[in-house]
Amino acid sequence: MKPIQIQRLLAPAFTLVLAFTLAGCLFSPDSKTGGDDVEVVEPINAENVLDLLIDSYVAKEIDRYSGLFDTVQYTFRFDRTDVENDPDLDPSWGWPEELTSTKNMFESELVLGITLDFVKGDTEFARESDGEGVSLEWRKVICTEIELEIDTIDPDGGENIIYKVAGDRAMYFFETYPEELIDGQPRWRIVEWRDIRVGP
Repeated sequence: MKPIQIQRLLAPAFTLVLAFTLAGCLFSPDSKTGGDDVEVVEPINAENVLDLLIDSYVAKEIDRYSGLFDTVQYTFRFDRTDVENDPDLDPSWGWPEELTSTKNMFESELVLGITLDFVKGDTEFARESDGEGVSLEWRKVICTEIELEIDTIDPDGGENIIYKVAGDRAMYFFETYPEELIDGQPRWRIVEWRDIRVGP
């Protein structure tokens, strides 16, 4: 794997999936926390959606993952540095590419496990300064201190390979759906995800 691919692991499906291609409820209703207490997290705010995103990666469940995104509007934007360093890399992709790459990672026999964590910032309204195409009705959250590990099998039969990313950031934009109520509150979905590289 090229070093630039490892650096771009923060992209949806963390770009590691691109290598596989070429060669989205923090707790489900059945999950339990704190003994017998059952906590169900619904996608009714940005924090919950991001918790559900983490859970879908760890569980490698593509249906959970898919339910967190607006599959019509969705855009992922790579960090500008990655685009400048790799002329073959498109600056963004839509839902079809997101779904394919993430599904390839979740279902790959080479991927044994995924762990993901990050610090969620405050939820704010989007601003005009966030760029063209951003609705002022969207909400946004910047996540920092991203810690990602992907435990993979060495296809050549050696020891497992663990890919790690630490310290990068991501910006998520959300839209609310008042026509889809959950306990009287509108569902939230991710409409845009931006990779923010930190360091070289």
